[in-house]
Amino acid sequence: MDAALKKPCFCGTDKTFEHCCKPFLEGTSLPQTAEELMRSRYTAYVLVNADYIIKTTHPKTRYLHKKSDILAWANDSEWLRLEVIAAQDNQVVFKAYYRDKNQQIVTHLENSLFERVGGTWYYLTAVFD
Repeated sequence: MDAALKKPCFCGTDKTFEHCCKPFLEGTSLPQTAEELMRSRYTAYVLVNADYIIKTTHPKTRYLHKKSDILAWANDSEWLRLEVIAAQDNQVVFKAYYRDKNQQIVTHLENSLFERVGGTWYYLTAVFD
């Protein structure tokens, strides 16, 4: 069995990747909360899975996000860790720590809004600090 599946999930929960974000990224399960979706999207950045980022972006705002931009940011970054500050209903505030292409450690603070449509959560918009 792949060793990565048994390691802690990239999103920072106490679950293994196999039992946390992997089913979401593979499409065998859907996130049940906005926080689960946000964590799985962070994991998608770690794994450079731009298709998942686009698929989980709300259809009414998806046009604002280019696959090439997502790939560039994901590839140019070494994702270090995720810290969820607050999560309630459709809002998640978090910090994502990464090393950029210039080897500088960056803290990305985001207040994200999500919307559930037909039982599926989508990333809607965010305010960045």
